[in-house]
Amino acid sequence: MKHMIRLAGLLSAFGSLAVPSRAQNTQTQRLDFDPSVVHAAPINFNFDPPGIAPSRLQSATLVILVNQSSLPDELEVLDSTPPGWVSVRTVASSGWQAYDVALDRDLFPEVSLGLQARLVVNFVHAYQGTQIHHAELTVVFEACLADVDSNGYVNALDYDIFASAFETGDLFADMDANGFVNGLDYDIFASAFEAGC
Repeated sequence: MKHMIRLAGLLSAFGSLAVPSRAQNTQTQRLDFDPSVVHAAPINFNFDPPGIAPSRLQSATLVILVNQSSLPDELEVLDSTPPGWVSVRTVASSGWQAYDVALDRDLFPEVSLGLQARLVVNFVHAYQGTQIHHAELTVVFEACLADVDSNGYVNALDYDIFASAFETGDLFADMDANGFVNGLDYDIFASAFEAGC
């Protein structure tokens, strides 16, 4: 209740003003592999949480540099809702190729909490397996926490969207990206809202 009272005061102070938000930021993680190793089993990628709430992510892109023969491999991402591996790309070209895969917005919660992905290697007696040089995850995110609708402004609509998500425990309101929605997330949002970015 005290949170609602606090934000009610902030809303009256802001009125219907639209305050420009800050620009986007980019964060990249890279996993390097021994390119001389030939894989006959799935190649796993485990990226650390970027510390960014799903609601702030604008895009997530996975780039892999692989070398393979003619049979296709499948790039999959572990989706926790519902649990299971989701195929996001078939990797079929021979020779060293860089594959640039844009991850769907539905997978942003997985990205935010630490992305698990794998290249499922198709290996038969006539096939020589897969080599990998590196995998790289790049996320683009909104630098302004309070601009939850990502329209470039902070106003009452952002509050309404956040408050609705907060009341239902939706991870959209997980401002500190720790996998939980609680009073700390509300305080983080309130501070950002008050600052107006």
